Amino acid sequence: MNRWFLGAFSILFQVCAAYAQEATFGPEFNFTNENLIQAGRALGPSVVNSDANTAAQKAFLAEVRKKCPDCQAKRIQDKYRIDAFKVQTPEGWSFTIMLDPWVVEVTTSPMTAKEVARNAPRIQELIFNSATAVGLYPSQKTSGHLHIGISSAFQRDPHAVRNFIVDWVNHSLATAHAFHWSPANAAPMAAIYTTDSESLLHRFHKFLGEWDKEYREYLKFLGPETLLSNLFEGMRSEVYVKSYSGFVPFTKYQNLNVDHFEGFPKEEQTLELRGMREFQDAEEFARYTEIMQGRIDYLKNVEILIPVELETNQKNRYQIFDEYIYQAKGDVEYARRKSTIGTNIPIRISCEGLF
Repeated sequence: MNRWFLGAFSILFQVCAAYAQEATFGPEFNFTNENLIQAGRALGPSVVNSDANTAAQKAFLAEVRKKCPDCQAKRIQDKYRIDAFKVQTPEGWSFTIMLDPWVVEVTTSPMTAKEVARNAPRIQELIFNSATAVGLYPSQKTSGHLHIGISSAFQRDPHAVRNFIVDWVNHSLATAHAFHWSPANAAPMAAIYTTDSESLLHRFHKFLGEWDKEYREYLKFLGPETLLSNLFEGMRSEVYVKSYSGFVPFTKYQNLNVDHFEGFPKEEQTLELRGMREFQDAEEFARYTEIMQGRIDYLKNVEILIPVELETNQKNRYQIFDEYIYQAKGDVEYARRKSTIGTNIPIRISCEGLF
């Protein structure tokens, strides 16, 4: 009896611990100005480093060093084999100052929503204020990017990952207008059509029907890792066959990017949300991660495989957005006032007080 009780308690503890684990978030902040934009435009969209953004990167680093003499900066090579600078803060988190076409890009080490909130003053001072000091501002013409750790957020559970993706797809038209519409970088599936007039949303519905059958019938035989791999590879090869703007690779320029899985270490495997505007300050970044953590927590209690919504939702955008924020335990009225719902103008969203 005691042995059975201890065994049952151990299983319960492991389940509760998994559900209590918090997601880690990794942002990509893009800063630019008219000089960087003009220089980038002259060189073309595929050229990463110009004299202008290279000089801005060095000025950015110098400002960080001025604000934080105790920070340790290390020169590294980025994915383009171009110099980047990784800055380690005394508080234990780090950020990297690198280049991307037309901008200076800053990424941070993965942090939970609580860690982001705790570090927000320093993120504001060292990143956003440093950018302002050297004449850079958050890009207004590109989408923001937020990476969510697959292991930390979903414990590598195919059911949880699949439901989060479907939930994001089902709400993507509303959230795109709420968090900023950026079709070139991150159009929702429903807005992208192939040459035979089939939307990516319909292709996703067709593919997911096959994956769901595989999940129900072969979970025990295939295991979670194979099912995750099949999910992401299927989305890349069978769903993401076109981007809204024609930008390539097609798999990257989507509302939700699943490229960061195959070939990456488990701790670096992420879902990349691209359907929002650039974060304008650290407060906005902190509030957005809180919304996403709340949404992940809400979906963990959904036991069914959420169906893909093919038909236009009869609810208006306000109702869809309200529901999305409310279920994430958010302040609906405040979030609505700060969103772009009902307008065609990008308005600064700062979800202060959502949690």
